[in-house]
Amino acid sequence: MVKKVLRWRADTVAAAAAEAKSSGGSGSGGSGSGGGKGSPASITESNVWSELAAGNDRVSELFTRLTDLAKKDPARFDAWLKGCESTHAEKWSTSLHTADVGELLGSVRAIFQETIRPCLQAMGSFAGTEIEPTPSTRLLDHTISEPGVVCAAVPGGTFHRVFTATAIEPNRCADRI
Repeated sequence: MVKKVLRWRADTVAAAAAEAKSSGGSGSGGSGSGGGKGSPASITESNVWSELAAGNDRVSELFTRLTDLAKKDPARFDAWLKGCESTHAEKWSTSLHTADVGELLGSVRAIFQETIRPCLQAMGSFAGTEIEPTPSTRLLDHTISEPGVVCAAVPGGTFHRVFTATAIEPNRCADRI
């Protein structure tokens, strides 16, 4: 699977460079974090890498902000997380007990659902391989519907690996998910 994706990427980059050379353009291919923000309709072969990178960068920024909140007031941060643990994600930013952390976690969740997973699915399609196989999609969609789950994804095209980020205490996570 990795070889297919890398071969597809090399071919796509070479084709974009050749097109840019013949047309006198820059060959940048895509709008980066353009208007569709990773929606399936906005993902193309020329912008999937930049959309994915932009999504990953936004998630990294959000985790940095979460880390800052945790350092600033660890007890309050733990209380916010505990509030998110038993609540569905759509209520995280509106609950008095989880608002600050919940808003950031909700943003991480949205980026995974609206940008990262669609980009990985599109990339697999463009490369002729499944990065997120259909059975995994069903499992992930079910998993993220559970209270306390921030995001879930496939780390690379296998039917037996997924990752999940949760606001659930580690010793209770396996019982819940």
